[in-house]
Amino acid sequence: RLEDGLFGYEAGKPILRNLNVGVDMESRIAIVGANGVGKSTLLKLLVGTLELREGNQVRNGKLRVSMFTQHHIDTLNLMLNPLEQFESSFPGGTQEKYRNHLGSFGISGNLALRPQYLLSGGQKSRVAFALAVFKVPHMLVLDEPTNH
Repeated sequence: RLEDGLFGYEAGKPILRNLNVGVDMESRIAIVGANGVGKSTLLKLLVGTLELREGNQVRNGKLRVSMFTQHHIDTLNLMLNPLEQFESSFPGGTQEKYRNHLGSFGISGNLALRPQYLLSGGQKSRVAFALAVFKVPHMLVLDEPTNH
């Protein structure tokens, strides 16, 4: 929840002001606007990636949030294979658990062992989406979902 929020990347230059937004378990929200008006910034504020300069930013400490961004491929280490990516992102799990999860997104067999720089764009997107939902988030934020 954002209350009486103000945000700007530089002090004294707000790009979002008078923010009063609440999201609960029943919410289904679409944020629509022209390029460059702060849609992605608002989403980052909601998930806690960015902090308000003024106002209150309230989140339940037990809330699991995940974000699938328009630049999701930048979140992958392309030198790793998908299995190594999961081991790096979620240490302590078993290869079987990671392989089962990746397989449910069409990344199975030798494909899970291929360096990600060799995967197609769609395959990289599936790996990134599999990472985003692995911890079963309560809230999944999709930034520019029509790009994928």
